[in-house]
Amino acid sequence: MNVLIIDDDSDDIAIFCEAFHEVFPRATCNVLNHCVNIEQVLKELPAQDVIFLDGHIHPISSQECLSILTKIIDPKHTRIIINTGSVSPTEADGLLALGASSIIYKASSYEKLKEIIAITLADYSHE
Repeated sequence: MNVLIIDDDSDDIAIFCEAFHEVFPRATCNVLNHCVNIEQVLKELPAQDVIFLDGHIHPISSQECLSILTKIIDPKHTRIIINTGSVSPTEADGLLALGASSIIYKASSYEKLKEIIAITLADYSHE
């Protein structure tokens, strides 16, 4: 399994990838800290099974990035999951309407993060 983490917080990226590798040791965790030139970046990476997009990212917002992503990926092959500390119900509805597969909320502990990853990606557990 190949996943891409797009988050502007390097600590969040490091913790997420570490937890992700504990749950899926043979998977690949690619990282970006912004959505600038996302089309070109995706062309240079192997096909991604899942993209975790921070709910609040800059300089291109998560909404703008999601709009770009949904134009260049096939939702049948790549899920886009919003990973956020908080979003309002209106923001959540907007992100889902733009093509996000689901929204998960950042965990309060490392163990909880691993649990969220395992539950969110349960259909990939054979990998």
